[in-house]
Amino acid sequence: MLQNPPMNPSTSKSARAIRVGLLGDDPQLRPLVEFLANGPGSCVAVAAELGPALAPLLGPDVVVADWTELLHREDLDVIIVARSRSRDLRADQLRQLVQGGGRLLLQQSACEAIVAFELDMIHRDTGAQLQSFVPGLYHPALGECQRLVIEAESSPLGPIRQVVFERRLLTLDRMAVLEQLAQDGMLVTQILGPLTQVAAFGADLAQDGDFRVTANLGTSMAIPVRWSVATFEFPEAARLSLHGSRGIATICLDDYPQPWKIQTMPAGLLEVDTWSIADHPRFTLDRQLPTTPPKSLLEIGPNSQSNPPVSQGRPVTWENACRVLEMAEAIPDSLRRGRAIRLTVDTPTEEDTFKGMMAATGCFVIMATMGVMLLVGVLDVLFSGVSDEIAPEPPGWRVWFSLRNWPVYLLAILALFLAMQLLRLAFGPSGKRGRSRPSDSIVEGGDDL
Repeated sequence: MLQNPPMNPSTSKSARAIRVGLLGDDPQLRPLVEFLANGPGSCVAVAAELGPALAPLLGPDVVVADWTELLHREDLDVIIVARSRSRDLRADQLRQLVQGGGRLLLQQSACEAIVAFELDMIHRDTGAQLQSFVPGLYHPALGECQRLVIEAESSPLGPIRQVVFERRLLTLDRMAVLEQLAQDGMLVTQILGPLTQVAAFGADLAQDGDFRVTANLGTSMAIPVRWSVATFEFPEAARLSLHGSRGIATICLDDYPQPWKIQTMPAGLLEVDTWSIADHPRFTLDRQLPTTPPKSLLEIGPNSQSNPPVSQGRPVTWENACRVLEMAEAIPDSLRRGRAIRLTVDTPTEEDTFKGMMAATGCFVIMATMGVMLLVGVLDVLFSGVSDEIAPEPPGWRVWFSLRNWPVYLLAILALFLAMQLLRLAFGPSGKRGRSRPSDSIVEGGDDL
């Protein structure tokens, strides 16, 4: 668990500045990169694959190099990775960076779900640290939502029955909608815990060129969530509503640097009815950049003592990010099949992957054995008389390589397959580490996170 240490200006000035590496270019990263580039306790040291969105924010001291430079720089405390149009190239880059054991802050949707699960297996062996970047994640307003959910009967809203998430989007193409859903799913995970299933409803993908979809999400707290693209215009970027038995609380989410606000119906239901907090990047840095020596990243943000002392909510792990990516990618499949799809429960490990491959190979070997036995039986009936007259028994060692010894060949193949099962011993006891998920439990009180 991460602590919230008090701000200590003297310590911040004497400690070494946090050195950041940057890979890629995305406008969504502008507030974070601008804050890191101009912050008193941080600097962007190396950048690769820059574009017009982030290049103007960096100073002349930044080393602009090929992305492989990030693999060899041991002085970098964290590497920020943006999304890329070339998914295959980015996936290969991420594999090499994680194999190097670095600390990575990946923009959500920087890779596909299957690659994210692969990175999860790799980082367990290399010791790399992985976190997903989502604007607004760990905002105190989300911590307030979690508090209302946990308090249940004692909450002014009463037990939460449903959560409604409406997102305003300017572009409704398929990729933009699914990427935004993957980000909003992280905010839902922080409030309600890991996602368990998804059911999508909407028009056909080819109609009007707009991908208007409504997603019903299941969570570990058994509170249903309805996510949809807003059908009417409102000034904020999104609205997140908690529907309780005694009232409704709506969080008005907006883009940086606009503040987030909490509204209630009926009015005055919560003491924080007029409470608003700017979505400052500090609320992202507190959790999404790993706190490592020689300096706590909590100390590089501005002092926010004027803000209400509110929990920032449960920590969101890389495993949670993998599950959210899986949810977003399951939307087209759910639309096509017209039913809910359950998400991955256990974290896949290398041992689990090996067992799956061996099970599939075993089924293939059994089916192939039955086919070979049937084929040899038919050939033996058709050519048994001909072979005795034309091809007499071969002498010596050649007997062992004749077709008449096909049972021996099948037995050798089966014995080799069974011997391959001993390879699972190479994984050792660490192969099951991925099954423990302490972060999935409900965390009471935010100050201890």
